Amino acid sequence: MENQNPYKELDRGDSPQIRLLKIESAKSNDEVIKVNLYTKSLDKSPPFKALSYAWGDSKHTSRILLNGIPFGVTWNLYDALEVLRSRSNEYFLWVDALCVNQKDASEKGHQVSLMTRIYSQAHEVLCWLGPSTDDGSVLPFLHKCAEMGRAQEVPLPTPDILTAFASKSNAIRSILHRQYWYRVWVVQENALARKRLYLCGSHEISSDDLYWGLAQIKDSLFLAPKWLCNESFLQAADDVHNFHRYKMLANTLIAPRKLYNHTTSESLSLLNKVMMDTARLMATDPRDHLYGILGLFPDLTHLIKLDYNKSPDATFLDFALLTLKENSRLIARSGIGHRFCTRGRRSCDNLPSWVPNHSGPFVESYAGISLWTKNRYLEFEAGTVFPQELKWHVEPVTLVLRASGVELGRITSVSSPNMLFNKRMVEWDSCAATNATNHAYST
Repeated sequence: MENQNPYKELDRGDSPQIRLLKIESAKSNDEVIKVNLYTKSLDKSPPFKALSYAWGDSKHTSRILLNGIPFGVTWNLYDALEVLRSRSNEYFLWVDALCVNQKDASEKGHQVSLMTRIYSQAHEVLCWLGPSTDDGSVLPFLHKCAEMGRAQEVPLPTPDILTAFASKSNAIRSILHRQYWYRVWVVQENALARKRLYLCGSHEISSDDLYWGLAQIKDSLFLAPKWLCNESFLQAADDVHNFHRYKMLANTLIAPRKLYNHTTSESLSLLNKVMMDTARLMATDPRDHLYGILGLFPDLTHLIKLDYNKSPDATFLDFALLTLKENSRLIARSGIGHRFCTRGRRSCDNLPSWVPNHSGPFVESYAGISLWTKNRYLEFEAGTVFPQELKWHVEPVTLVLRASGVELGRITSVSSPNMLFNKRMVEWDSCAATNATNHAYST
């Protein structure tokens, strides 16, 4: 029975099919979780909700029954299913790990290409932050903060919030550092959702209340008296500010959904920018650093096919070749050689040096200079104010990249100074971070 397959082939034609599930009710949490799959046309699907969550460690799994067949799921997903079973089993639910045959690379690629529609059509997206610990009780506090903010005709700082915030600072830090927020797929899933509900164990909060509550706290922080500002308070305050910037990033990603009237070059340029801004997020499969946000760019789906049979090497090489073909500006090469390590690559040992390695260790700085500021990647583009008609050529066999240019000078030697003790470089780094936060800057 363990070798039985709970999946039947889906129609991938003009009216593609998806699987939805329902969780059987139980009298106690000790009962095994039973999930039943239903095949539906995406064009005529019944109302359903979609789950957004972090997969967790695939080495740690628990058993459920999927269509009556024993099936392993990660501990985090198991906890989510257990909570959802206790809430209601009346609605259909879409969960990628269960509704998509993860062992069928062809089906997986096809279903992932439908995720834009799935998360856009979902009546509600349930965002699972994980099991509740002491930090879960902070959600009612954030709901109260949100209500206080809405009650004011003009948003005003609220000193009363600060005392409560100080007592809950560790819990707030814990919530904002949940693994959920560090997953690359979450950006797309949140940006596409009509409505979002965040769950932490048995506690819940709407997306509006979460953001309003944190915004109310953020606007009140500057009134904090010194006696409140211990280390925990200051760290939590910093996390609140960082989360606010995360929300701003998520909001800016809604715009790519309306790129139908943009040129291919403009769309690819923005896709590159988003990939840089989300580079620090995690993905179980390195290809998902591209596939996980591609759904925000529907006008590019005819150029970039989701193919999990293609190796990460080939995926990143083909994407780099496409951007070279469609965009000759230097900014399209901004991340090369800086954004990712060129040594100790994981699973991408054969990439040319001019292709960003999205499966390599992420680099926060280069030569002592920070590459990030305010959760955004600093872009570099020499001569950005001048017209650029660069000609690129890639040798078909050796994959050597050649480009035309003008020789202005030659580098005769290169040193490796210790930037930490170089006052001028520290000052330059600070200046660059301040003045070039959102735009490419020229040399």
